[in-house]
Amino acid sequence: SGVNYSDQFPILCKVAKALDCNIDEDFIDDLLVELVKLRKRGTKLQYKCNKSHRTISYVHVPVNTTDKSFHQQKQWLEDALEINGSKNDQHEEAYRRAAEFLAKKEEAAVIKGLQKVGLPVVEAMSATKMVAMCRDVDLPVGKEEVVFRHLRDHFGKKAFDGKRAMRMLGDDYVPVKAKHAMHSYVEGEKEEKIHFSYKDIKLAVTRAITERLRALSGQHGWEKLKKIKRTDIMNGGDHGGGAFQAGCNICVSFEDDDVPSQIFDLCLAEVARIRDSRRQ
Repeated sequence: SGVNYSDQFPILCKVAKALDCNIDEDFIDDLLVELVKLRKRGTKLQYKCNKSHRTISYVHVPVNTTDKSFHQQKQWLEDALEINGSKNDQHEEAYRRAAEFLAKKEEAAVIKGLQKVGLPVVEAMSATKMVAMCRDVDLPVGKEEVVFRHLRDHFGKKAFDGKRAMRMLGDDYVPVKAKHAMHSYVEGEKEEKIHFSYKDIKLAVTRAITERLRALSGQHGWEKLKKIKRTDIMNGGDHGGGAFQAGCNICVSFEDDDVPSQIFDLCLAEVARIRDSRRQ
């Protein structure tokens, strides 16, 4: 293999010479198995490096396919986190960093885990549901941000969409209706409550275009704005922020070239659901 064993691995060479063995992959693998067995304590393998005077640690990670097998062999995870936080007794910080990493890496899996052990989980409220709630209780527009400022302070900033997203939904003053339905993704599984909200599509599009024209009327006048060449509407949907949102992109063109085309997006419906790659 081109490796100079005598220079890089003098002790290994002495062992091989004493045993009258060739240093090949089989010999190294067999020797490693016995060394690990000799120094292993539970799932941990630790030794001190004579050159750097540091303790080197390894953890045996099993492959689990069920919750039961994972819990039976979970010691490796505790050992890994204990080693990671061993300097200056930072064990709690090691658990916190690992939790933050998992929350960013696999948010849906972390939320399911928290729910399974009974810890309270606040599902993010989208701008659509926020507007629907405010309309249901006839909350004045000026008071909405005050209420959500207190809610964000208690539940966390990510529990609610920002005021800009609310304002975009509320600009056309179209009522947002919020409902829920029971649904099972797989036949025979327990049904889940799926929240959804929607607007009257015809009313939403009509009012959105009217508001745009009203904003232009002061500069271009209604006579020019009445002469609409064409209106293109492209429907679509995407998942983001814990929900599937359906809407449209609207482009209004005018016969008068002095009047700029108006292009804007409109959210029309939303199904609140944290993304799960197994259910696409």
